[in-house]
Amino acid sequence: MAAAGIALLGWRPLVIPSQWLVYVILAAGANAPLQFYLSVLQAEGRAKRFGVIQNSATVLSAVLSVLFLLAFSGDWTSRAAGVLLGPAIAGVAAAGLAASERLLRKPNREVWRDNGALAWATVPHSAVNSFLGFADRLFVAHYATAAVLGLYGVASQLCIVPFAIGLSLNNALQPWWMARLKTTRNLADWKSLRKTGVMISIGVCAFCFVYLFVVYFAIKIALPPNYGRAWHFVPVLFGASLLNIIYFQFVSPIFFYKQTKILSRIGYGNFVFTLAIMFFLADRLGAMGVAIALAASRGFLLLWTVITTDRMVKRELSAS
Repeated sequence: MAAAGIALLGWRPLVIPSQWLVYVILAAGANAPLQFYLSVLQAEGRAKRFGVIQNSATVLSAVLSVLFLLAFSGDWTSRAAGVLLGPAIAGVAAAGLAASERLLRKPNREVWRDNGALAWATVPHSAVNSFLGFADRLFVAHYATAAVLGLYGVASQLCIVPFAIGLSLNNALQPWWMARLKTTRNLADWKSLRKTGVMISIGVCAFCFVYLFVVYFAIKIALPPNYGRAWHFVPVLFGASLLNIIYFQFVSPIFFYKQTKILSRIGYGNFVFTLAIMFFLADRLGAMGVAIALAASRGFLLLWTVITTDRMVKRELSAS
């Protein structure tokens, strides 16, 4: 909805060829089986298979994006093609896996009702977050040259891997988080669980710093020399990914206590903050300003979520 609103205003980066809207719809449909299959694996606690499949889809998207950026013009279409094709291919493969495990069944009325209630609260939040997921590239396209956009795209794609690792770990741990929250009876239990979330975040971030060194050598050795300047954006974008990893560890209680309306409030607030700071910094610092704004947005989202979740859990425990 946000993207459509800006498009109606005629903002240049969102004036895209109409056929790409068709590609987006087709890719989203092809990706649906992947999301379904991952949800089943998550509910059944099959963490290893979940992690392998989700990370494989992310790596495939990253590899395709980088290949398209190197092989073709390096503009937004290269990045978009990788983003659409990777999940679409993974979705088709997931449909085959789901069919082989006899998971494709006709849902009953109760399932439709429960899904509708959840979607009513979470879909707007997800739509806003999806838009913010590529808003930085739109701003770079508007405030910088096509060459800079290509460099930013390479850096962004390389830094999406830590984000994907954090997301995969969060999804795989969801059943465990729900079980722990179910046994949380008092503030001492909550403080212990909150500390566990911090320790998990530190461990994942430490692993991601190892990946950062791999990225450095990949840019300096594997990529052509003219892409070496992509490193200029990597530390800031990498920091934004780490903030997202930490955010994942504090969002589970919102779902456990069925307070999904909080997500919409946080999502819309972060949407306004992100657009405001991106306009402000992009106008002054160009593409680097966009990267800094993205990191600030992730930090703002994390801070708001941590404070809100902590207050919500304490309120729920006091009422029980």
